[in-house]
Amino acid sequence: MIKRITTLVFVFLTIVGNAVWAETVQIKTAGDLYDFATKAETDPTVNAILMENIVINENVLNEEGLLNAPVPEKEWKFMIRNYSGTFDGNNKTISGLYSKQHALFHSIKKEGVVKNLGIKDSYFGGVSSTKAGAVFSILTFTNEGTISNCWNEGTLEEKEDSGGASSLTMGAICGINEGIIENCYNKGLLISSFKNRQGSSVEMGGLCGSSSGTIVNSYNEGDLKLKIEGMYSQNYPASYAIGGVVGSITNNLQNCYNSGTININGGEIENKTVIMFIGGVVGSYDKDLSSCYNIGTLIIEDLDISEMSFLAFYGLGGISGNSNSSNSRFEFCYNKGQINAKDPAGCAGNIIGIAYSKNVEASNTYYQKSVDNIGYTLDLNETPFLFPISITGATEKEEDTFLSGEVAWLLHKGGYGQRIGTDAHPVLIDLGNEGTEVYKLDLSSEEVKVGTYLPYVNKETEIAPFEDLTLEEGKTIGWYKGEDLVATGLTYIVNSADADENATITLSAKIIDEPEEEPEQPGDEDDDQGNTGIDKPQRPIKYYNIYVDTICPGLDIEVSKDVVAEGHQVSAYLTIQAECDTTDMRFEYKRGLFGYWQDLKELEGVQPGEYIIKNIYTDIYIRALDATMPEEEPTGIEDAEGVKAYAKDGSIYIYTPNREEVTIISMSGVIIKHAKQVGLQSYNVNRGIYIVRIGEKVFKLKN
Repeated sequence: MIKRITTLVFVFLTIVGNAVWAETVQIKTAGDLYDFATKAETDPTVNAILMENIVINENVLNEEGLLNAPVPEKEWKFMIRNYSGTFDGNNKTISGLYSKQHALFHSIKKEGVVKNLGIKDSYFGGVSSTKAGAVFSILTFTNEGTISNCWNEGTLEEKEDSGGASSLTMGAICGINEGIIENCYNKGLLISSFKNRQGSSVEMGGLCGSSSGTIVNSYNEGDLKLKIEGMYSQNYPASYAIGGVVGSITNNLQNCYNSGTININGGEIENKTVIMFIGGVVGSYDKDLSSCYNIGTLIIEDLDISEMSFLAFYGLGGISGNSNSSNSRFEFCYNKGQINAKDPAGCAGNIIGIAYSKNVEASNTYYQKSVDNIGYTLDLNETPFLFPISITGATEKEEDTFLSGEVAWLLHKGGYGQRIGTDAHPVLIDLGNEGTEVYKLDLSSEEVKVGTYLPYVNKETEIAPFEDLTLEEGKTIGWYKGEDLVATGLTYIVNSADADENATITLSAKIIDEPEEEPEQPGDEDDDQGNTGIDKPQRPIKYYNIYVDTICPGLDIEVSKDVVAEGHQVSAYLTIQAECDTTDMRFEYKRGLFGYWQDLKELEGVQPGEYIIKNIYTDIYIRALDATMPEEEPTGIEDAEGVKAYAKDGSIYIYTPNREEVTIISMSGVIIKHAKQVGLQSYNVNRGIYIVRIGEKVFKLKN
């Protein structure tokens, strides 16, 4: 009876479609997107969710990222001002956008949200005239709301005939940011030709031109190309702030990086005062840069500064072109990018171009030397008025320290990790680099000589400095953390549980007797027998739990033990129903709650379906994912007060008429999603059964 009611509810939802969720437009085609834009021009509160990848025009860009000829037939001409709804891209993409006048959105208000959206194979040359002058962007000219998990792989170009306004602000995700940009990136090309620019300022960044808001967990991998010709200003100084991530920022920047190339190719500069600031991460900043780095190349060449110019120069910095405040500082930052300053009328620094204060502060900041100085400062009361400075807390490091993991370990409190042997530099863990934590291993022994080993390691790294050691029969190596034995044998597998707060694992090695066979686990039957036949251990034996975390329908997992003594092993047995599709199945385990998942593989010589995990010194978690059973009709629940939820095609769909707190929990108790929403939202989940809490209401859904 329940299944029949559920089926009827789903059929009803399917038939009425958008009528059920009138506040949310479902976009499945290019026509739907145009209908949404038409409606949003007059009703900027409308919500929308992208249900499919959409293509407007094909082959808009060539292989170099430039506009193909002839120009696309369909041009984006919508002006969605003051958008205050929620546009959920649902991790889909819009391709083939082409515009000479507009961005996808003109402006996003404080209540507005644009999220989970990708732009591909698109070209924007659109410009908005605002109080700030000319603003160029792909996603939105101005943002006061929230842009989350959005990415661009299109091209943004300011041509010499596209404005000539007194000032220019340019960025792929937004031109001017006064809100929040989080978990976004740009891989597209930005091009600008500053021909005969009579202006007071130019601000250009891979993600954002200027920002007084928040930018976190975001990065730029796209190239910035600038052609400068005839910059001049008759009545006031002209300043230029160009950065890989953001041009100019007056708020803190955190967890961001640039790997794109910034190439400034110049012409003649005729101006009483022209000052340019170019930085790998930011052009100019006023606050703090925290956990930011640059590995992109900075190039400036062929500038011809006229003799008529009273004060014309540039500052080129590996991380920042300029710091505008005596309170600004660097923390957990580094620069490994090349700096090619081919014009003499400027200052190139490994960290900063030109600082307005002699006392630039830094902590845990590193650089690989590319130019002679770390940075410069400006003092018009001294001669010369530009002179090199030192930055306390910024340290030069050689190439091998970036490769080995040493710099990543020094930066670990800033959220960095590294896949040692794969990554050539530290990476930010929060930007999709889970499981890359780096530990420093400090190993000593009074009884045996310690062989060669890597001092900087990842979790699960196998350390074998004693593999050539000849031991007496019945002897082995014991690995001790203080007085605690944490491993035995010639190999130590790095366990994060052995690390201290400084991500250091300090171990000593001793020759010990090989451990006895695994004792039976304590139980009621042993109480009166004194564990007969088992030698009393020299110290209390530690036991670790074996957890089965997540299981797809169609699979079943059993383990040989729920609790295992330290140093021993457990077998996991996987059985698969005949009708289950295991094409994309993952069978994984991790060591410890904060370990990283890795494949669980069958070993030779064991029975089919048996998987063995050895050398256990922490709790073990096992899961099986992404197997699929034949499709069943999705489940649906409709609440009398208007809250609706159903599961379909690998996602859970939730509609709330008002802003509600939503929590999705797996049957093993793991929180899959916790967020606040209004309108219709979709959440990607694996196959399985989930508890969904919406406000005070609780539902059980099978996906």
